[in-house]
Amino acid sequence: MRPLKVFSWQSFRAECPPAPNGNLQTREIIAARSKAEAVRIAGKKYPYELFNLGETGNHLELELALSKPGIIFWTPIDGRDYREAK
Repeated sequence: MRPLKVFSWQSFRAECPPAPNGNLQTREIIAARSKAEAVRIAGKKYPYELFNLGETGNHLELELALSKPGIIFWTPIDGRDYREAK
């Protein structure tokens, strides 16, 4: 079995508090065994559908995502106040 990795990407969410310019852009993270698994959990078919999908090395993001594997967490793009995706 592959070890868990933490992947991140950029997206948009209607529930995201708007930035001063009205932007609803988010940073999203998930602990998964592969990019393909992360893509499936996010409800997409192909990795290119998750913009800037890649592994993160941020210690806070690693700790949070690994605490609940398979759960997507998101925050406004300039924030670090992560929330569980519904």
